[in-house]
Amino acid sequence: MDAYIVSAVRTAGAKKNGRLRDWHPISLGAAVLDALVDRTGIDASLIDDVIVGCVSQVGGQAGNIGRNMVLASKNIPESVPGK
Repeated sequence: MDAYIVSAVRTAGAKKNGRLRDWHPISLGAAVLDALVDRTGIDASLIDDVIVGCVSQVGGQAGNIGRNMVLASKNIPESVPGK
């Protein structure tokens, strides 16, 4: 099986109670996924898996943030797994 990394991005860094305080971590991540699909022009139905790194999984970031980002995405089908 071949694996391809089409692109990699990260969210902006911010201070606690800073500019991103009104963004839920999952909504922020979903926006990044949607922008990634838009930027690359890839057919989102061809995505086999979404793998997300998260430094501190507490509060809104707890649980399976990668899967929840996929579910919150407007571009990626919910059949795509996320980790």
